[in-house]
Amino acid sequence: MEETNKNLQPENIDELQQPTTEPVTAETEPVQPQPADASEEQPQTPAEPQPETPAEPEATAPEEPFVEPQVDYTPYTREELVAELKELLQLEIPQIRNRVLAIKKQFEEKTAQLPQPAPDETADAEKQPADPVADEYNALYNQYRQKRQKHNKELDEQKQHNLEQKNQLLDELRELINSNDTLKAAHDKFNNIQDRWKAIGDVPRSEINNLWNNYHFLIEQFFTKVKINKELRDKDLKANLDQKISICEKTEALIMEPSVNKAFKQLQQFREQWREIGPVPSEQNEEIWNRFRNAADKIDQRRREHYSHMQEEMEQNLLAKTELCEKAEALAEIRPQLLKEWTANTEQMDEFMKLWKTIGPVPREHNDAIWQRFTAAMSRFHQNKNEYLDQLRSEQTENYNRKVDLCIKAENLAENTDNDWRKATDELLALQAEWKTIGTVSRKVSDKIWQRFRAACDKFFERKTAFYNSRKDQGQENVVKRQALIDELKNLQFCDDNKKNLEMIQAVQRQWNEVGFTPNSQKAELQRQFNEIVNAHFDKLKIDIHSQVSGDDANISTEQARRMRDEIDKLKNEVATWENNLGFLANSKQASLLKEEFDKKIQSARQRIALMEARLKAAQKQQADKKNETAKSDKDNAKA
Repeated sequence: MEETNKNLQPENIDELQQPTTEPVTAETEPVQPQPADASEEQPQTPAEPQPETPAEPEATAPEEPFVEPQVDYTPYTREELVAELKELLQLEIPQIRNRVLAIKKQFEEKTAQLPQPAPDETADAEKQPADPVADEYNALYNQYRQKRQKHNKELDEQKQHNLEQKNQLLDELRELINSNDTLKAAHDKFNNIQDRWKAIGDVPRSEINNLWNNYHFLIEQFFTKVKINKELRDKDLKANLDQKISICEKTEALIMEPSVNKAFKQLQQFREQWREIGPVPSEQNEEIWNRFRNAADKIDQRRREHYSHMQEEMEQNLLAKTELCEKAEALAEIRPQLLKEWTANTEQMDEFMKLWKTIGPVPREHNDAIWQRFTAAMSRFHQNKNEYLDQLRSEQTENYNRKVDLCIKAENLAENTDNDWRKATDELLALQAEWKTIGTVSRKVSDKIWQRFRAACDKFFERKTAFYNSRKDQGQENVVKRQALIDELKNLQFCDDNKKNLEMIQAVQRQWNEVGFTPNSQKAELQRQFNEIVNAHFDKLKIDIHSQVSGDDANISTEQARRMRDEIDKLKNEVATWENNLGFLANSKQASLLKEEFDKKIQSARQRIALMEARLKAAQKQQADKKNETAKSDKDNAKA
């Protein structure tokens, strides 16, 4: 409770001719004594529930006293509390008392929560574990105490000086009472004493009541002696009434003030001003007092409702933060397998934190527990994320090394193929297929390593394209040669000896196979025409594929037959693979070159398969004929 009697001086001479009859209310309750040398300061604000956020800023009018802001230091770490205390020490003591006490309380609670090492009675005190944060805090708090002691000492000295000044004014007032001055001179001196009395600041609490009683008694003595006339007295009473009406109007305007804290603090100032104003005409005393009291009661009631509503809001905030904790805990239990899912979950967790900051304070008794629950869920989430990222980095490093190895192989193919473009193309396609099976690499090297591999592939196909372009002229000549062989094949003149006829056809076929590169756009049609003519000749002459096998081809050993069967199986598998690969090639210039290569390989392989199968059948038939001849000969010999 503020000091209530130190400034209750009347402002006019005749104030005490009629004693004040205003009711005594809570606003004039006696001063509560406090220990003169308390070891710790106590907060000077009412013990109302305090919000987690600072109160609304006070008006900047010069006549308003400084109101220390309230800060919730619960979320602060010990290091942040030390930094805040260090900043506060730059201000004056009256501006930081409550905040320093709040920092002290939070620091002691957080220090008590730290894990304590097991006591070692044999260890020296100097060897106990150091706490540099506590050491810095203690040093700063000692600075605060020294600064506070100095301030209190200066304040006490100032109050003592003020007491001496007021005692001197009391002596002057006694002299005025005993003087023979005229009423005008006495009135002027009395007003001067009153003005000087009001200008003097606080005095020691122990002297307030005694000082005021003496002052009040001497004023009554003065009025008794001078007996100011009724006109002057009524004028002063009317002036006091006008001042109190002005205070009533200002107090009633405070009812509409948006800031509850600002309205209450301004009301306290109006109450102090009311006490300092002298009496009003007795017939209006009760009326003006009731008007002021009614307005003040509404502001007080609004303040009580404000704190009640604030408590309800804090309960709702607790429910909202509990819901956020549950969502954060559920999200912390999810362990995605893809980086983009971790990124999405991280964004969700960040949204939880942003939403948390928008929710207001919770009841003080739940503040620490709900915050620790939320931060524990966040810590679990980030720990799981870091474990995933560590594993991902290891896999990406391995994938990167594998892709570098493929780049080196592709670059080697791009530089040197020994003109075996078929084999080199198969190898490069295998490298491309393997590249697709390798997982991701780090983003910062992903594009770079892909560009390197792609550049090697592009270079390979550019060289291959250049090679085949160089063969285009030769290919046109081969088209003419193949057309001539088709014409020659059409015009063959056969005889009655199919063996000679077959030799004539095979001779043309050998020339056909010896013709070099032919452009794909014409090769297929030429090959189709050639095959139709050959098949037509075979049908006409009744010759099958087995007739293409000569007598020497039928004389093969068992080992040769086994190797031929293995080669047939291998060629059939290759044909199936090439046909499958043709389905994956898109329509492009490079794809056309690859299709040409595959078609040529497939046609050649099928011809080799057919020829080797014919040779095997011819060999089997020859062996069977020999067995039959041998059996017949043995049978004839037996009959003979």
